[in-house]
This record gives sequence, C-alpha cells and structure tokens, in this order.
Amino acid sequence: MNRVILIICLLLQTSILFAQQREISGTVTDGSQTIPGATVMVKGTTNGTTSDIDGYYRISASEGDVLVISFIGLETQEITVGTQNTINVELKSDQEELDEVMVVGYTVRKKGTATGAITTVGEEAMEVPVVSFDQALQGRVSGMSVMTSSGQPGASSSIRIRGVNSINAGSTPLYIMDGIPITAGDFAALNPNDIENVTVLKDASSTSIYGARAANGVIVITTKRGKKGDKAKVTYSGKVGFSDLAYGEWDLMNTTQKLDYEEWVGVRTAGTYDRAAVEAVNVDWRDVVYNNNAFTTSHDLTISGAGESNNYYVSAGYMKQDGIAPSSGIDRYSLRLNLNTNPREWLKAGFNTSLGYTQSRAPNSSSNNIHNPSHAVYRMNPYFNPYNTDGSVADEEFYNAYGKYNPLATAEQTYSDNNHLKLITSGYLEIKPIKQLTFKTQLGMDGYDSRGTTKSPPELAANNGDGVVQESFSRAYNLTLTNLATYINTFNTNHNLTFLLGQEAISNTANGFGAQGTGYTDGRLMIIDSAPTQTASGGSVSKSNFLSFFSRAEYNYDYKYFLDLSYRRDGSSRFGADNKWANFWSVGLMWSAKKESFMANIRPITSLQLSFNIGTSGNSSIGNYEHLAMLGSGPVYNGEPGMGFASMGNPDLTWEKITSYNFGLKTSLYNRVRLNIETYHKETTDMLLAVPVSVISGFASMRQNVGAMTNTGVEIEIDADIITAGDFKFNLGANVGYNKNKITQLYGETDTYTLGTQYRQYKVGHDVTSLYMVRFAGVDSENGDPLWYTKDGDITNVYSTDNSVLLDKRYVSPWTGGFTTNFSYKGVSLSAFFSWVGDRYMINNARYYTESNGRYASDQQSVKMFNAWTPNNRYTDVPAYGNFMEFDDRLLENAAFMRLKSLTVSWNLPEDWLYRWTGDVVSGVRVYGQAQNLFTWTDYSGLDPEYESNSQLGGYPASRTFMFGIDVTF
Repeated sequence: MNRVILIICLLLQTSILFAQQREISGTVTDGSQTIPGATVMVKGTTNGTTSDIDGYYRISASEGDVLVISFIGLETQEITVGTQNTINVELKSDQEELDEVMVVGYTVRKKGTATGAITTVGEEAMEVPVVSFDQALQGRVSGMSVMTSSGQPGASSSIRIRGVNSINAGSTPLYIMDGIPITAGDFAALNPNDIENVTVLKDASSTSIYGARAANGVIVITTKRGKKGDKAKVTYSGKVGFSDLAYGEWDLMNTTQKLDYEEWVGVRTAGTYDRAAVEAVNVDWRDVVYNNNAFTTSHDLTISGAGESNNYYVSAGYMKQDGIAPSSGIDRYSLRLNLNTNPREWLKAGFNTSLGYTQSRAPNSSSNNIHNPSHAVYRMNPYFNPYNTDGSVADEEFYNAYGKYNPLATAEQTYSDNNHLKLITSGYLEIKPIKQLTFKTQLGMDGYDSRGTTKSPPELAANNGDGVVQESFSRAYNLTLTNLATYINTFNTNHNLTFLLGQEAISNTANGFGAQGTGYTDGRLMIIDSAPTQTASGGSVSKSNFLSFFSRAEYNYDYKYFLDLSYRRDGSSRFGADNKWANFWSVGLMWSAKKESFMANIRPITSLQLSFNIGTSGNSSIGNYEHLAMLGSGPVYNGEPGMGFASMGNPDLTWEKITSYNFGLKTSLYNRVRLNIETYHKETTDMLLAVPVSVISGFASMRQNVGAMTNTGVEIEIDADIITAGDFKFNLGANVGYNKNKITQLYGETDTYTLGTQYRQYKVGHDVTSLYMVRFAGVDSENGDPLWYTKDGDITNVYSTDNSVLLDKRYVSPWTGGFTTNFSYKGVSLSAFFSWVGDRYMINNARYYTESNGRYASDQQSVKMFNAWTPNNRYTDVPAYGNFMEFDDRLLENAAFMRLKSLTVSWNLPEDWLYRWTGDVVSGVRVYGQAQNLFTWTDYSGLDPEYESNSQLGGYPASRTFMFGIDVTF
C-alpha cells in the first residue's frame, strides 16, 4: 500500500513539473539576417540547443528560467522566460570586437577598416619557451619565412616577408616597438612575456608610410600595458624544464663497423692490434656532445592596472637557458616600465622603457673546425673515449692516445662570453586642442653596449702552451624624433575622414674596437694587460642620418567604401648629394560588399571585403659610406704602416625601389569560418648591386644601381570555430604562402653572375636563391669510377667545377605555412601548433667528410661506405674506394620539414575554488605543460633541417624543450 502511495506521489510531482515546462521557440538574428549555429541554453543546466540554418531554435523551459543566447563575435544575451511561447532574439555586435584595433603606420586602425595585407599575432604565441620573440613567429604568418642559422640559446632568426627583394642590399624587415625603430636581430635582451602582440605589415598600403625602410615589410611590436577598468593586479609566471636534441638523424658507424671498414680499406691490418680492447669503447658522439637534460627556467613578475586617467605596466624577469652543446647558454635579466597618463581630456603623456641584460656563452663556432663540437660530432671515431678513468674530460691524454684533440676539452676551456646591455626607451606628449585634431611628439632611443671575451688557455693541449685572449667592445644607439598631427572627423553621419601629417628624424651611431693578447703561459693571468704580446684587432666609428616627411589620408563612406592614400619623402646620408632624396607613395581601395543590400539575404556570408592597392617603397640597407671614395689604414709598405684606398665610391648611388601590387579578399561564413586570400606582385628596380670590376682597380666590385627582380605570390589564411557547444570549443587555424622569385635584369648586357665557391649563380629568368652545382651521373658499373654530367649533358669521369649548372632547386623555400588546433572545455585547454616549409634544398656538407670514400678514411664514416663499388657489387651509387667525394649534387638534399612547434596543455583552476581557498587574494591560477619542437618530419639526413643558408656544416642544431609552468594572479 505504501509503495502505491509513493508511486502516485512521484507521478503527481512529475506531471506538475512537465506542466510547468513548455516549449519555447524563436529566431536568432543580428538585426539584418538570421544566425545559424547560435547556442541557446537554460542557465544553470545542461539543457541547450543550437539554431538551425534559418536561425530557428526550440527548447523546453519553465517560467522564470533564464535563456542564455550566444554566438562568437556577438554580445551574449540573457532573457527571462515569462508567459510567452515565442522569444525572438537580436544579438548585437560585440563592441569590444568591433573596436579592436591594430597598431599600424604611426597610428591605430580598427580591424576591418585597413585596406592593406596585415596579420596580427597575439600574446599566446609568445608563451612558447624561446629566448627571442622572433622565433615564436615561425609559421604564424602567411608569406613570412622565419628561419634560424643556429640553435644557440638567444640566436636570432632570419625573417623574410614575401620573398627575397634584393641581391646585395638588405632583406630584413623594419622592426618598430612602441612607435620607434629598433635594431633587427638584436632581440635576446627583450622579454617575450612583455609583448602584447606583433603586427606584420606586408603590402604597399600598409608599409609605404614607412618609406625607404619598408622595402622588406614592417613588423610592429606592441608591449603590454594596463587596460582601462582593470584593477591593480600582480601576476607571477614561472617555468622550469629541460632541453635535448630536437632531431639528429644519424647513419654513422659503430666501433665494430668502423674497425671492419678500416681493415677492409687498409687503414688497419687485422691481427696487428688489440681489436677487443678497441671494441671495448663504443661512443655515440651525439650523446657525448649534446646534453639531453639542459636546464631551462624563467620567472616573471608583473604589476599592471588602470584608472580613469592613467594605466601602467611594470615587469621584472629572469630567464636561464643552458644550451645542448657544451659551454653554451644564456642568462637574461629584464625590466620594463610602461606608463601612460591622461590628466586632461586634451592632454596625454606616456613613457615606455625596456632594459635587458644578457650573459651568453658559446663554444667555438668555426664551421669546419675540429674544435667545434657540432662539427666534431661527425668526425670523431666511435672508439675514441672522451673521458679519463676518473670521469674527467681527457685532453692531453686524448691527443696522445688518438692523435686528435678532444672537442669536449676545447669547448670546456675555450669559449666566448658576451655581456650585452640593451635599452629601448621612449616618451611622448599628445595634445588635443580640439576634439578632431591631435598633435603628438615622441622621442625614442634604441641602444646597446656589448662586450665579448674569448679565452683559450695555454694548458689546453691544442694550444701547445700558448694562450690567447680576445676582447671586443661595441656600442650603438639610434635616436628617433617623430612629430605627428592627426585629424579625425565624421561628416554627414556617413563620411569618415582621417588625415595624418608627420615628420621624423633618425640618427644612428655605432662604434667598436678590439684587442688581442697572445703568448700566455699561465691560464690564471689571462687579461689583455698581462699579455706578452698585445695587438689591436680593429676599431670603427659609423654614423648615418635619415630625415622624412610623410602624410596619409583615409576615407570611408559608411564603412562600405574605403580609400587610403599615403606619401613619404625620405632623405638619407648614405647617398650622394644629388641623390639623397626619394619619394614613396601608395593608393589603397577596399569594398565591404556585405553591406550592400543585394548581399543581405545571402545568409552564409556574414562579411565580405575586396581590396586592391599599389605603392612604392625603398631600400637603403647598405654601408654608411659606400657612396664615398675613402682611404683607410692598414697597408704596410717597407715595414712601415700606411694608408690606402678603402672603397671606390659612387656618388650616383640612390635608393633601390620596389613597386608592389596587392589584391585581397576577406570573408566570414556563418561568423564561424574566416578566410583571407591575398595575391601580390612586387618589382624591384635600381638594385644596389655589387657589380664586378677590373682587378686593376684594386677592388673586386663597386656598388651600382642596376638590375631588377620580381616576387609574385599568394597567401591564404583560414580560421574556423569548428565546435562551440557550451563549454566545449574546438578551433582550427591554418595559413599557407607561396612566393615565386625571378631575376629580370643584372648589369650591362650580362645575364649571368657566378658567386665563386658559394655554389650559387644569379641568372636572369631564375630564382635568386637557386643552387649552382656539378651534377652527379652515377657510377661506372665496369670500373667503379664516378661519373658527372658536363654543362651540355654529356657524361664524363672527370670532375670539374666548370661543369656546374644552375639547378631548379633553391635554398629559400617558396612554400611556408603553419596550422594550429585549440581544444578547450571549461578551464582545460589543449593547443598544438605546427610549422612547415616546402620545396627547399640544402647542401649537407657533413657528408663530404662522412662519405669521403677514402679522403678522410681515418675519421668516422657513414655505413653507406660499405656499399662502395667492387667487382661483386657493380650496381651501386657509391664509387669504388679511393674515388673521393666531391662537391656535386649528391650532397644536395631536400631540406623541407614540418615541426610540431609547440604543444601546450593547461588548466585554469575554477574561480569558486580560488575564492573558497584564498578569498579575494588570488583571482586566477593557471598550470600548464608545454613542449617545443616536439617532433620533426623531414627527409634531410643531418642534425637539423632548419638552417638559414645554402649549406650546413657544423651548425648548432635546434633543441627540443619540455616546460612546466604556473601563472598566479593576485
């Protein structure tokens, strides 16, 4: 009976519950069109749905329930259910998204209003464990190549935007930090944790305002500052981890194989030595040279906040990263202060300062020097024991045993220390006499002091009792004064105008000197003053100045039709009196087609913009005095010091010019998928080319304005919100860029220019980075002779560099790209980022030694040498022993690669947990683990495919890093 009553009560309660719930339906729009895929949830429950293709939704809810309606890029709404059955929702544009701005061209632009090709990389990219922020940009921006020539901690990267634009003048972008230009490549002293975002300007519309310095694109760095409305907060970020070798392909012999090989080719005679004793040692020199547990850590403390009239950001950081190669690593100490104040509506002022100090240490880096650990790793035999019986590094004992110097001993005792102090500071004053007009003056400085010391003590066996010390000092600073007047106004509601007028003056000064001491007999007294022999190793002072006047006009009608115009006049001290000045300009157009009435009913397309621009920029990246015929000290005549001609000079030198065309399409589908396609064509003329001249002149070349080249390409960027179901989100982003370079003119009637032993040749109609080599034709199966192709394609058994030809293979990749995935559920997230380059080739010089086929038979060799031609092994690609390896295209390898550049797993602790544990003290805690360069996929057979050169020999390879960290906000 009791069970019957209980069941009846439950049925009554259920019927009451369902009686209270009813079906609510409606349509979600943005005011102009319906929104498919909008999320509709009953607040505080898991009851939810999404709108269909027509924006229609249906959900069960009760009176008093709160519906939460959301969609990416639009403001979330909460609506309380009353007695109605139909609830139609109009989501407004997220004002924060609408007002998001980018720092470009001396000003800021709202996203979606810039006609140029611009990509912004956010602060999340800077969270990877790299010393220098430029390394974090690899694969992030379509059309931008980021490569490094060294895995040494703190080494800078080579960045090229939309290809190589010049043969002999610089191809490095202009870097702007907080409004002032900074030295390219000198980034190790800057703390990436202080960077808010990096904006890359790629086309004429976005770069021409920078004129002569923007030929290779512009990278604008914005540092962090307090955001309006933020309460004062203190954040501690700490990381700790270790590094090891990232890739390291290996095909070298072990001890047994090497002894077999040496006996086979006659280096050893079996039975004449104690083979068992030699085989007792079997060393993989990768494990000896490279540390698989190199320590790394970083700690940052920041204080930031903002009031009604000011904002501030203060940070202090320490970073330590040991290198995987011996005697290498870097320590960085950094400070930053950003302060902005707005005491009156008409007055603003600000101050930005970054101070960084680095202590770095590096081993001998001479590429083909046996003392360089990264070269010796290929040359040392596996039966060489680098350690004494007590575990210490063998030095003289090693030499006595094997007749070679131990690279570990050299690296341990011979090293280079560099202390680098860098200061970037700027201050500005901004006055607004009327609402529409602003005057701004900014003065900034980028400077550094650097001191380097190299010591090689007499106790090192390789020095034969003669110690050496080298000291160097350099100082450089750039002063920039910028004055701006900006007028912004809206006429008759729909006509929006911005006009900028500016003047800029830049002064660059650099000086340095060096000294050397030799003849030391005691390693404890190795300072220059105590050297038996002291010599100067050079000194220099260099200055240059720029003066510029520029303007920019931006107009749009109802944010539908856009017009940008810019003009700049630059003067440079690097050119002669009659050629100091040049003019640069751009015109940009954009049409926001989605705002047209005929597009209103095309629901899948939520935005559509078409743009076109054309403009010019210049290049003056040459020496400061190349237009002058100069004398220099140095020549010795009859035992006496003298002076001689140091440069030929050319008073007719002027700017290298680039004309760029760009067409772009930006669109968004369902406010979920964002697609950006850019195509471009660039023409470089009047190149600052080093033209060969008669040796009678005493010089090899003279700088002239001759030659031309083109770069043509396409870039695609896509970002998609694949899943946005409540707390679960999945985002996928990818970019790809392709650039085709072609030389169209050299000098005079010449269409070919060969660069000697660099295995390169410039030829009209071909890529500027094409490789120039002798082609290997195989092995003569009858006698084992190596065969090569002549220039005409015939076969010969005589190697000659005269038979080198230009190959359709280049060392700068035309293909670049990257892709990223982000998963998040509540406070847990997983992100993975991959970068890649394609169709790129590089000479693997190490194989010249390891596949020497007899030239270096007493050194370590590749197992491929067992496949050498013999009468019983006639069909092979390895010639008979004694036919040495030559520099032909056998050494040329496909160096395309893809890397899992970063993998991060993180957890933001729930706020209610933090409040329960700490009250109002701790507002956020994030714990995470991350890996850098986790996996590498490539066909390249060396230690590292990422190397910014046409050949690799003894390069410091990239490291793989594992980090664990915590961010705590108070």
